[in-house]
Amino acid sequence: MPRYIPRNSFSVGTSVRIPLFSCSVGPYNPSHGTAIDLDLPSPVSGEFCWRRERVGYCPKFCFMRFGRGVVQKHKQQGRGRLLFGTESEREPLVVNSLTKVCNFLDISAQQRKLVRCTVCSQVTQHRIWRGALEDVLNNLKEEVDWLLEHSEEKKTQGVKLGQQVILSCLKFLSESSVSYKAENSTSWMRPVPARYAKANASAKWEDVLDIVNDLRRYLLEHDFYHLEKLLSMKEGLLQIKDVFLDNTIGFREVRHQEHLVHRKLSKMLGSPSPCLFTLLVYFLYGRVRDIEVDLCGGFYKEEKRELFCLSMGRILTSADEKMVRRGVKQLDRALGMFEFVWETAGMKEALNLQGHLWCLGAEEKTITYRGKTFYLHDLCL
Repeated sequence: MPRYIPRNSFSVGTSVRIPLFSCSVGPYNPSHGTAIDLDLPSPVSGEFCWRRERVGYCPKFCFMRFGRGVVQKHKQQGRGRLLFGTESEREPLVVNSLTKVCNFLDISAQQRKLVRCTVCSQVTQHRIWRGALEDVLNNLKEEVDWLLEHSEEKKTQGVKLGQQVILSCLKFLSESSVSYKAENSTSWMRPVPARYAKANASAKWEDVLDIVNDLRRYLLEHDFYHLEKLLSMKEGLLQIKDVFLDNTIGFREVRHQEHLVHRKLSKMLGSPSPCLFTLLVYFLYGRVRDIEVDLCGGFYKEEKRELFCLSMGRILTSADEKMVRRGVKQLDRALGMFEFVWETAGMKEALNLQGHLWCLGAEEKTITYRGKTFYLHDLCL
């Protein structure tokens, strides 16, 4: 029985959420699973007292609906600990910065510094930076094209201008990319053509920054997902705006300009930076998307073992194999991000990763994917 019983008055029919309860497991029935007895609040004279009631059978979960509140219990994979038992563990989570990952894993300040230095040295390379920027622009172009096809012409004048700006930016990046193939000479032997050096001296990353500002003006009134990602990369563009973009210079100068991009970005981007996290997501998965989970789960240390456990969950709308596979991949990306930061921080303890998926009418089973364990559960109401 809980030590504290809320002393609140209420009227019949009022929906209330009771966060405090205790439970005991009844006799096992092979045809139904495990019987669950719960101590539930009961109204007596306008106040709460406690009564014991058997709420039903469920093999691994007990879902209790009391008014609008829903209590979910899951202990099997938690080694006696209640997984997703608190309201905070059932909150959705959007991972969009290294700081949020480090806070979730309770990483110390010294280890965060190590994580930032290690990540910056890898994800701020010129090819990663350029690839992430082009990926965001191409995905934004797809969003704009779809809107133009499904909207009235009068409402999309600014969007049409934005579409032209995106095409111009992609063309500009393509033309300014350095090709290491030259006729009758290798790249490291190619001399600098003095006549074109002055003509293209104005081609800098600052030009791309101006294009991004124009896109913001044309597309801000529309809710484009990748526009937000593009604006987050302005932080990096501001740091490298003086670096040249020129495909007519010699090989050594090209390498110097690429090194400047790497050095400036790695020096100025910090852990809370959305730009740094965008580069990290592209570095790990080859595409730019936020990492989202429906239930953030919990992070805890298992008793009597030098092992930490991280569990996250996702709710599916269908038990179709394709939908389940997609949910597993989404959870794998989320867990993989936390695993990458954990290993980069140099943590000595092992990290046990668990993914949980719920779907109405699903057959309960265990799935192993890329070394991680995922549990598919039937959603009981």
